[in-house]
Amino acid sequence: TSRGVIAAAVIAMGQAGIDMAKDRFTVKITGGPCGDVAGNSMKLLLERSPGVAIVAIIDGSGALYDPKGASKGALKKLLMLHDIDHFDAKLLSNGGFLICRNQSKVESLRTLYKKVASTGGGLKEQWITSDELQKEMDNLLFKVEADLFLPRGGRPETIDEANWHRLFPAKGKASCRVIVEGANSFITPLARDEIQKQGVILLRDATANKCGVISSSYEIIANLLMSDEQFLANK
Repeated sequence: TSRGVIAAAVIAMGQAGIDMAKDRFTVKITGGPCGDVAGNSMKLLLERSPGVAIVAIIDGSGALYDPKGASKGALKKLLMLHDIDHFDAKLLSNGGFLICRNQSKVESLRTLYKKVASTGGGLKEQWITSDELQKEMDNLLFKVEADLFLPRGGRPETIDEANWHRLFPAKGKASCRVIVEGANSFITPLARDEIQKQGVILLRDATANKCGVISSSYEIIANLLMSDEQFLANK
């Protein structure tokens, strides 16, 4: 799946005039470094695109924002091992922050979540409410500017007919130039139509992530036709 969606991204970004093998470009992504599709997508980006800057990661465990792009070395240490809340906050650029949904405490009957922000004077620790956490997540998803938006995890229909316009926060200017869906049904059909009408290049899930379905189908067929020994020898 990840190889397929990155191949789709290469084609779509080429239509936007960006060569992912040579040019510098920015990415925001849903799904974390430990997620199968998201983690492997990040791995492929870091291996194949020296100019990539992953500026925002929105995950179930929390979120990361780095205006200069998250440290590639730090990300590589997390891939397929840890969620984004394990990112080393000391490596954030000035203005970046890390939200840790899994690190919480209760004060005055409210659940608060840890946020670490990088400032000119070092790291600043804050504790934010559930509403503030959701607002931060939404801002990263809809408002942070990136050349490429990769939905690789998250709930179906996260972007729908009621909120698609939030991807255009600056007087109708899109916060991303290209969207390549890896997560199933992340954007509703009507929202896709409206986003494309505004000039954003969008490759939908059924096109972008079909390589995973094809591979799974071949494995199932092979498993039915081969003995266990033959299957494992050729897998």
